[in-house]
Amino acid sequence: MNENRFRWRPLSAAPRENTVPCELIYRSGEFAFRVRNDAVRLPEELVGCEVAALMMDPDDVLYAACRVKGHEIARFAPDGSFLDFVKLDEEIGRVHGMFLNRAHELWITDDGFHVARKFDQAGRCIQTLGTPHVPSDTGVDPASLNTYLAYLTIRRAGAPFNKPTKLIETPDGKLFASDGYGNAAVHAFAPDGTLLRTWGGPGQEPGHFNIPHSIFHDACGRLWVSDRDNDRVQAFSESGELLTILDGLLYPGELWSDGVNLYVSEMDGRISIFDMDGVLIAEIGHRKTSFSGHSMTGDSHGNLYIGNFGEYPIVKFERLREKC
Repeated sequence: MNENRFRWRPLSAAPRENTVPCELIYRSGEFAFRVRNDAVRLPEELVGCEVAALMMDPDDVLYAACRVKGHEIARFAPDGSFLDFVKLDEEIGRVHGMFLNRAHELWITDDGFHVARKFDQAGRCIQTLGTPHVPSDTGVDPASLNTYLAYLTIRRAGAPFNKPTKLIETPDGKLFASDGYGNAAVHAFAPDGTLLRTWGGPGQEPGHFNIPHSIFHDACGRLWVSDRDNDRVQAFSESGELLTILDGLLYPGELWSDGVNLYVSEMDGRISIFDMDGVLIAEIGHRKTSFSGHSMTGDSHGNLYIGNFGEYPIVKFERLREKC
């Protein structure tokens, strides 16, 4: 029998690292970033993990929500060195979103157990929204509920929660949640957790969602929602009025703002940067680059951090200040 000359060759035994250093730099508009895969140094427990969410505190301590049982919340110093784990006193089904409020309390959104929980810095649960293990009725086909395709069978917007994606807290204590994989809704809550309103519904029409994947509240009181499988971001008032739509994105995952611009991480390999009026001013990367930004945050120096689904779980985009 003839040898198959189209077979894959075995992996090379040569060292993987370059002998001569090489930098990857993205430039677009007035922005330039150096990509750093080695800037955040993971402990052994997290090597190769999925980093679902990232948040930065005012002192540039990085919090990473990781899909590793018993090690869901890790903290890193500003220089990228590992600090410790926050040991949570409640079991997590699957962490998806995370938010750090002004009191340094952590909201963890659990799309496996259908809840959002608030923890203090010692890892004690101090508030729970939703009923653990009980998804709300959105008409989802039960056979698809534990699969990625559950959202395709949603028939209506439902109450909190059915596989929620993120919960945020505003400076005055109001709570808003994107409820995403088994629902197609945004929920507004009073500080005590009382449900105030729900809006959305499945579909492509304005104000509807196909996986509301994350939510961000800006200084003007607007709620920006990444409508992932519709390739757009929709902005709403706190009462649910649709304000604007940012179209043409590549599978938007997360939103972050430095107070001047809005950054959108796109899971197909790009970061789009808008001014706060929704005008596109820069695009970092392009379709099918090496990063896939499921989550994103930024520090006080303008650096961005991507929670990546790939070989490097946390990628730093180091801001370069020289003119492009």
